Amino acid sequence: MLDLTVSIVNHRHRDLLGPLLESIQALTHHISYEVFVVDNASNDGSVEMVKSRFPWVHLLCNDQPMGFAANHNQVLRQGQGRYLILLNDDMLLRNDALDHMVAFMDSHPSVGAVGCKLLNRDGSLQRSCWRQFPSPKTLLIDTFYLSKWLPQLSWVREFEATLQDTGEPIEVDYLLGACLMVRREVLEQVGVLDESYFMFLEETDWCYRIKQAGWAIFWIPDGEIIHYGQQSVSGDPERYVPMLYRNYCRFGRKHGYNQWKMLALKATLFFGVLFRSGLWTYRSLINMPNSSAMMRGYLKTLRDLPSF
Repeated sequence: MLDLTVSIVNHRHRDLLGPLLESIQALTHHISYEVFVVDNASNDGSVEMVKSRFPWVHLLCNDQPMGFAANHNQVLRQGQGRYLILLNDDMLLRNDALDHMVAFMDSHPSVGAVGCKLLNRDGSLQRSCWRQFPSPKTLLIDTFYLSKWLPQLSWVREFEATLQDTGEPIEVDYLLGACLMVRREVLEQVGVLDESYFMFLEETDWCYRIKQAGWAIFWIPDGEIIHYGQQSVSGDPERYVPMLYRNYCRFGRKHGYNQWKMLALKATLFFGVLFRSGLWTYRSLINMPNSSAMMRGYLKTLRDLPSF
């Protein structure tokens, strides 16, 4: 059996996808692997590029755009690896990250999922793992940017696990779906991603089910991958910002939050989104790039919130 199945969903990122595939080929030496690219109805020449430059890649092509979960599930259902990893198309391996992650899983049989160190363009550490599943408290931290403004607070540091990077593996509750490796036994036990989310929090839901099934989840610092990030949200904030916050409520309802916790969740969402609406309105007034579209996305979220 192959060691690893790599699932990459591409949507009009031809110029990023090529270097990503090159980095996988150049920096993965100690494991056997297969790579699937699911092209999500791109029209930028991505398919032709993969066919001509990377004939060893398994290429799946959608006629119509599909959500994050539906795309990756196509690979999860047919991949042959002992482990399976979700990767975004806007990434670049900086070292032998896939080798490190497989080695960690091989040496820790109780771990069901693992992620590695994700870096911004400038090499700074990116938020990619958290403790505590979505709640009014974690939404307060997230919507008011407390991890950026007040990272020294103990309850912020407890939630934002990457703030505690000491160079050692960290046990967490959930990982960013941009880089998430799972064990085949986990997939067989908990199933694939929940396609009802379309985009955002489907990996959080998956990790919740993995934890509920008794598996540990870890973030390891040895592997390093550059993640350019935020390509979808910034491209169409009027669609994706409301979708993000609607899915927080979807997660709560699915996993049994009572009416008072749901009420507190929505109240926190209201004040957090109100704050962000004001912030993006100010940014639009000083002509920051894309700020008007982001402002409209948050204002639409405020209008739609009662239906969440």
